[in-house]
Parts: sequence; structure tokens; C-alpha cells
Amino acid sequence: MQGKTIAHEIELSGIGTHSGKNCKVVLKPAREGITINDKQLGINLASATSGSTTVNGLQTIEHLLAAIHMLGITAIDIEGTGETPIFDGSAQPIIEKLLEIGTVEIPTPGKILKVKKEVVFENKHGRVSLSPADKLTFDIEIDYPDIAAIGKMKVCSCFADMDKILESRSFARLSDIERWRAAGMALGASLETGIGLSDTGEVLNPEGLRDEKEFVYHKILDAAGDLMTCGYPVCGAYKSVKGGHAHNNGLVRALMADPSNYEII
Repeated sequence: MQGKTIAHEIELSGIGTHSGKNCKVVLKPAREGITINDKQLGINLASATSGSTTVNGLQTIEHLLAAIHMLGITAIDIEGTGETPIFDGSAQPIIEKLLEIGTVEIPTPGKILKVKKEVVFENKHGRVSLSPADKLTFDIEIDYPDIAAIGKMKVCSCFADMDKILESRSFARLSDIERWRAAGMALGASLETGIGLSDTGEVLNPEGLRDEKEFVYHKILDAAGDLMTCGYPVCGAYKSVKGGHAHNNGLVRALMADPSNYEII
């Protein structure tokens, strides 16, 4: 894998979905590896809730890491405090900015984490796993029986469906957003930063959905970013049944806990 970094420094700025404040993240070219606030990306720096992933103090970083993952960027320095801008709730605005400045090859070869044995993380809410494969694939099932627009959906995909994955947006019911706001979260959430759903399950965004399976494609986007918290692009078969950020965090921790589970190539 040829090493790749961004052509020059770029700034991402916009509203943070949880803080509701204007946030700024600076991306800089690098010679080797991915760093976040001067520390090498790794699961020891990562934490997750049901709503987002945080790495070394930078919250809601999953969409940015997914964009880096999908573009095959192997070296980049990320600097920011607080939160990554949410934009429209997808990774498309981030990808557009990265494509605008372009990427360049670097002498240092890229490294990939190849899964060697099946690893599973599960609890009463869901189950996620990684198994050996020749490339990164996704098999994701979601089930929201009380939300009419979603219900049960399943999709098997890889980065060949990049456009659908990148443009898929975060989603939540208004009642959930109100509950989160009471706890000081989701202060920047709106119909401009994701898909809003009524309590009866209807999509509230005037423009509707970008794809009939946008909800499950967004789960792929989140997983692509969360898997990068191991520090490398992943080669393996990812499977999720009702999984989320916290499940993915537990999965990567289980993966990295035993060196016989993987190899770096």
C-alpha cells in the first residue's frame, strides 16, 4: 500500500452537534501515521458513547476518520479541541474538502491491520464482529420496530458503495434529541445537521432521504471511522446486528488485546 498524505494544510470549521458551538479542526500533511493532538492514533486514546466516538479529547471524530479511511490516507496530523464539525451529518463535506486540496504519495509505505481470527463483542443491546477477509466488507443489520421510516434494514457492502456511504447522515428522533439536550448534549442538532424523525417515525426533513437505506449506510460510515481507532485501515469482514459506537469501541479493544488476532502488514 503506497503511503499517502494530504497535499497541504486545511481547516474544517462548523457547528458541533453536541456543543452547539463553532468548532475548528486543522488537518496537516504528515510523513508517517495518523496523529490526533500530537498523539499516535490508537484504541488506548479512544472512548465512545451511543452517540459518538472521542479520540484524545476530540469528540465526534468518526466521520473524519471514515473519510480518511475511505481515501486511503495513511499519514495525517489532526489538531482540534472539543468537537469535530458535524456539517450536514454526513462525511460528504469533509471528502469534498479533502478532494479539493488533493493527496500526495509519500516515501513511507502505508500499513494495514489484517484480521487473522474472528473477534466478537456483544451485550444485550447488540453484537459486532470482525473476521478474516481479503478486503474490508460490511454486513450490517439495524432494527427500529417503533420507527416507521426505518424498521428492520440490512445491507452488505464495501467501499464500492462509497458515494452512498459518504453522503448518509446521522439520524435521531426529536424526543431523543430533547432528552439529550436536557443532559447538555445535542445542542447543535437540527434538520440541517442530520435526519430528524417524529415520534411516530416519519422523516421530518423537507428534502427527504438521500437513499432508501440511508440509515443503515450511515451505520457503515460510523463503523468505518470507529475501526480506524485501532490506528490503521482494517482488512476484514465486519458484521453488526444492532451495534453502535460503544460496540465498535469494545470490538476494537478486544481485537487489539491479543496480538494473535491480527497482523500489521
